[in-house]
Amino acid sequence: RLRTPLVELPRQTGCTLMLRSFHDCTPAALAAADVLTVQRSDSRRALRLQEAMRGRGGVVIYDIDDLLTEVAPHVSLHRAALAALPWFHRCIAAADIVTVSTKRLGHELGLTAPIQVPNYAADIFDAPPQPTQSHVPVTLLFASSDHLATPFVYPAVRALRAMHPDIQVVVVGPPAAAFEAAGVFVRPQPVLPRAAFIEFARS
Repeated sequence: RLRTPLVELPRQTGCTLMLRSFHDCTPAALAAADVLTVQRSDSRRALRLQEAMRGRGGVVIYDIDDLLTEVAPHVSLHRAALAALPWFHRCIAAADIVTVSTKRLGHELGLTAPIQVPNYAADIFDAPPQPTQSHVPVTLLFASSDHLATPFVYPAVRALRAMHPDIQVVVVGPPAAAFEAAGVFVRPQPVLPRAAFIEFARS
């Protein structure tokens, strides 16, 4: 979401771009920076980085693309997300600019003047065109890095298979076990690194 559009910035303006994880970023690392862009920051450490940046006269941009205030109970990070909510709100308050992926998200977060930056996926859609599909089996692809509440999907998959027995279902990640436990035969795949997953999905 951030890296792909940001890497164009140095080419267009001649500025320097540093990409660091929160673990590798320190107040000292900010000494030469004019702008700090953080994504979904929700911890004491992230807040300290933002405050350090603003304290030295720099600008902080806070970017968010999902509603972290309402994490579904079945998601494994539910408790951690709830515990981090106070830091989440403080990090947003400590930013000069907040960017969101949709107008609705900005409204749900109660932001007064967020800037909309749509999710950037050109690196996916700029791929070479796929060969023309003809009489080949249809594949349904489900993918998640976390456990999901998927029972509502099973009747639909069973109904589709009753009409088209050659449909195959591929499930990437933890939900595969739930499909199989429900008696829905799937082709399971482990969680893949992003580039490998995109290549797998295209195949």
